[in-house]
Amino acid sequence: MGSEQNLSPSHFNGESETYNYLPKLLKAVTEAPSAPAGAEALYQMLHDSFALVALCVELADETMVRFYPYGDLQLAALPKPTLEAMGKHVIVCSFGKAAEITGLVSWIFSEEQSTAQSLAEMLDAASALLGYRFALERTTQRLEEAEESLRVRLNEMAAIYEIGQATDPQDIPRLLQTVVERTARMMDAQACSLMLLDEHKTCLRLVAAYGLPEGLIQKEQRLEEGLAGRVVLSGQPMLIVDSAQSPRPSGGMKNQDIGSSMLFPLEDQTHQVLGVLSVRRRRPAKDFNTEDLKLFSVFAAHTALALSSMRLHTDLKARAAEMRKLSTLTNALISTTDLHSLATKLVEEICSVVGFPRCALYLQADKKNAFMPISWHGYPDEVMRQPLPVHEGILKFIAEAQGALVFDPRHPQNLSDKVARLLRGFARALGSNLLVLAPIRNSHGECFAILVADNRTRKKPILPTQLNLLNAFVGQAGIAIENARLYIAMRTSMETARKLQAYTERVLRSIDIAILSADSHGIITRCNPAVEKILGISASKCRGCSLDQLVEKLSIPQREKEIFRRLVERARSSGEAMLRQRFPLHFPGAQPKTVALHVSGLPEPGNEPSGVVLILEDITQEIALEREIERMRRLADIGQLAAKMAHEVRNALSPIRAGTQILQRELQSHGLASEWTEIILAEVDDLTRLTGELLEFSRPTPPHPQTIDLASFLQTALQTMQPMLDEQHITLHWNLQTPMPPLQADPVHLQQILRNLVSNAVQAMNEQGELEIAARYEPTHLRFVIEVKDNGEGIAPEDKERIFQPFVTTRPKGTGLGLPIVVKLLEQHGGHIEVESQRGEGACFRIFLPPSPPILFDTDLPLPTLRLGEQRWAGN
Repeated sequence: MGSEQNLSPSHFNGESETYNYLPKLLKAVTEAPSAPAGAEALYQMLHDSFALVALCVELADETMVRFYPYGDLQLAALPKPTLEAMGKHVIVCSFGKAAEITGLVSWIFSEEQSTAQSLAEMLDAASALLGYRFALERTTQRLEEAEESLRVRLNEMAAIYEIGQATDPQDIPRLLQTVVERTARMMDAQACSLMLLDEHKTCLRLVAAYGLPEGLIQKEQRLEEGLAGRVVLSGQPMLIVDSAQSPRPSGGMKNQDIGSSMLFPLEDQTHQVLGVLSVRRRRPAKDFNTEDLKLFSVFAAHTALALSSMRLHTDLKARAAEMRKLSTLTNALISTTDLHSLATKLVEEICSVVGFPRCALYLQADKKNAFMPISWHGYPDEVMRQPLPVHEGILKFIAEAQGALVFDPRHPQNLSDKVARLLRGFARALGSNLLVLAPIRNSHGECFAILVADNRTRKKPILPTQLNLLNAFVGQAGIAIENARLYIAMRTSMETARKLQAYTERVLRSIDIAILSADSHGIITRCNPAVEKILGISASKCRGCSLDQLVEKLSIPQREKEIFRRLVERARSSGEAMLRQRFPLHFPGAQPKTVALHVSGLPEPGNEPSGVVLILEDITQEIALEREIERMRRLADIGQLAAKMAHEVRNALSPIRAGTQILQRELQSHGLASEWTEIILAEVDDLTRLTGELLEFSRPTPPHPQTIDLASFLQTALQTMQPMLDEQHITLHWNLQTPMPPLQADPVHLQQILRNLVSNAVQAMNEQGELEIAARYEPTHLRFVIEVKDNGEGIAPEDKERIFQPFVTTRPKGTGLGLPIVVKLLEQHGGHIEVESQRGEGACFRIFLPPSPPILFDTDLPLPTLRLGEQRWAGN
């Protein structure tokens, strides 16, 4: 304690009285309701007892002093000289070391007192009592503040815990309502609301409220129409302590009952605003302050976290549901290989899973110039008969899209006027104001199908979730459609290959050429049935054996076997083809054959040794035909030479005959014998007939076909030859089919054929022979058959192949040109002749004629074709 002077002991009745006064001071300080009241009680007691003028209490951590009885003053406004001027004596005491706060107590008396140790000690004790009282009050205040802070913190944690416990995605309305109720309770607010942004982020929707009318729930407010929208746009919280002065947009409703408000934006981890949480206090409640705003921010952060978790859980759950749907749909699509069934299922699943009431699938046509509807649901059938309007801009607009896109006819996106007009007309035809166009791509990234959908019948907007699911869906759909197309192509290819294989098998089975294929090891893998006919080895025995084994089984010379092996090996190693290598084959008990061998390589993938293909063709008839053609060419040369000789001889015979006739008349006029002239004339006639036949054989006249009734023609023609038959006493028999269709033939040629055949028959028979003429039509073969049959001596077997050759005759005076002329005339009519004869049993010449002769080529020498195995000549 510091002291300038002591009070006079005259004021005391003794030292004991001073100490007796201390309990009164203690009682006054302790019983006072507060420390300032205790100081005021001390002042009053000392004023009454010791003429105390004023009491000044100065706290070290405050800028105010408590000046009794004058009230609180600023410390700077009360300098010490002023205090001293107020009285004769000033005693300044500290609170004492026991006090938890520091401060000074100034005692100002009205007059100077004598020094009294007891008074000084009493004032020092009184100062200490005040210090203790102020310290106790300060400690109590701090304890109360700490208790209040703890209570608030506990309530905050309880509210946060309750909000966390209420974060149940299955009951979102309950969660939101819990948020607003707990927030209002913690902030001592009478109203609380939670507004969330819509999907398009253009307006706020009230989703939960406390202390507001229930009819406001789900009400929407555009961002530019309220304070909450301003908070969303700015991303900053707002504290309003005077609703009348609030920055509410013009036209907004102002509630005079609201004293203060706080609005805080709800942001997720990416700082995207989800909504606004707001609280309000009504008058006369205390206004919100910055500390309240800090506490409110905690609730807003936890609310945003709860909303983010809720949305994440909802999104994950929706994504899982989408994945399950997509998996089920993918399995359904992959299991379908028929394109039309796949398209129908695709459209149905999009309507049921994605949620579009109307959907259509357009598939690119084979010519790639149009997208035709293949399946649809909800759209009129008459509209679906038209293709999707194809334009370079439309395809570019759809194909360049990264996924499903929305076409709004009212607001086309970066499209030319023509493209926008086409799509607008297409949307109008579908009766839709908003179209979804989704490109479907193949594995090469090419757009080969387009999906069209809308929500017209439900009158709902197209949601992002629908587009996301549709994007995932069309990716799987593209794979499924491409697989279906590939399956159809593969099935078509397999069916084509199967038909081609069956056709090849039929061809291989039907041809008379043996075909064998061997692998790179020389093992025969395939062969056709003609192998058995040509090689005498069954096809089943050929398969699986080696070419060397096959060659050893063939009856060919060893030298030919070696050549055969070398040809096969060369073709297998180099791929070089060996054509028309001829080999004779000799089989026991059978006629020898000549076989043409073709060998070619059968390339294998890579550099592997190739297999071989062997083709064996029986060319025995071809060899015989070549020989016959060669013989006919020689005969043609002979015929041309004979024609020239006949012409020259015929020219020489005319003057010989004329001279002989003149000589004969001269001899007869003189009565001389003319035996030699008769002989000369007879020989000249024979030579003339021979030269005529030679000329007729070498230069036949072309036919002039006419319609002939064959039965009547034969009877008329035989009447001209009846004298010859009567001279030899030949009996004629007829066997004519009636009726017969008309025949197109040259009557002169046909009569000449009959004359030659009948003359040969008469010459082959003795007198009183029998001749039979038969004729019939065979409709199954489309041919006429004429038979000239006699009962003469017959034809020797060795002469059957020779009698149709020129200058071959069995009669002493025959020219050997009659039957060759018959063959030539029949060739010109497209017919042929056959002979059937046994020695001593007569002969039957059988003529075959088509209903009309063929168109003949202009050739100087028609060559007859000999068919081996039967005695006939063919003109074609």
